Formats: sequence, structure tokens, C-alpha cells
Amino acid sequence: MSTVAPPPDEPSLAGDSVLSSRQSLEEIVGADVVNRAIELLSDADREAYLGAKAGSWLPVRIADEFQRAVAREARIAVDAFPEFVRAFCHRSVERMVGTVWRLVLHVLTDHQLVDRANELHRRTYNVGRLTARVDGPGVATISLSEWPSISDEQMIGTAAGIEAVLGAAGRKNVSIRWKRTADGADYAATWTPT
Repeated sequence: MSTVAPPPDEPSLAGDSVLSSRQSLEEIVGADVVNRAIELLSDADREAYLGAKAGSWLPVRIADEFQRAVAREARIAVDAFPEFVRAFCHRSVERMVGTVWRLVLHVLTDHQLVDRANELHRRTYNVGRLTARVDGPGVATISLSEWPSISDEQMIGTAAGIEAVLGAAGRKNVSIRWKRTADGADYAATWTPT
């Protein structure tokens, strides 16, 4: 995945994730809406966004501003914005893990799957640490730490990513609840035990 070192002083998102998110946004609201939103970014932010590619990193603040611009251009109501973010992030992560990863994820036990949470997180972000534990059949707790300034968009996106990975791993009826913490966020995941 990302091979170029991310900016050390700014929370950033892997270029692979940026590209997948853009494709998901285009599928949901249309390429014309996405292109209009790109034009709303400042010149420097637009250049950085359009320069995102596999192996690069984009500051999270630009990704967040772009998401808000897309929502405005698509006339997404403020109260519908969290579900909008969840929907395209879920679709984006599904796309990213839908190839070879899906085969690997399907053979993992619940414990093996949650043990890989931070590895998957580090492929997406240059900040924060995910720790996870299985609390019982079909129940896990995932904690994001070392990112006290996480935006609502990225907190929701992380929840959608956890949901998508569990679904790609064959877990059924996945549900994620989350809450902000002083150091990041806590996520409670449930699914139908197998």
C-alpha cells in the first residue's frame, strides 16, 4: 500500500484510501458533484488532493474539507451528513479489502482478526493506534488512542472501516457504536456469532 513516508507533523490519510473514497463518492453523488467540490478547495489543497495516489499521503484536514464540500454540493442535510460519511467510507473500505484481503480475512478467527486492527489502521493513517480485543462471541472492543484531535469525519470513517472489514471477513449483522474519548475514540462492535 503506502510506501512514501507521511508528513510527520500532520495527521494524514493514505493515498490509496483517498482514491477509493473519491470513487465511492462518485458512485453515490456523481462525478459532476465531486468535480464541483474539488473546485471549491483552495488552490494548494486542490493540488494536494488531485496529487493523491497509491503510496502518497494527504493531510486529513484536506480530506475532511473535501467531504464537507461534496456534501454541500450534493445538498446533503446537516443531520444526514454522518450517515453520508459512513456510507461512502464503508463502500471505500469494502472496495479496498474486496480483493485478495477478503480471502485472507475469511479464514481468520475473531481473535486473529482483531489482532490485525492496528496493522490495517496504519495502512490508512499515519496517526493513532488501534487496539482491539474480543470480549465474547460476536463482541469486540476497539480503542483508537494517540489521536485526541480526530475529526468527526475520521471517527465515523474509522467506524465504517471496522464495520466493512468485519463484513468482508464474513461476519454477519455487524453493528458499530462509538464515542469520543480524551485520546481518540472507543468502538463497540457486535456481530452474529458463527
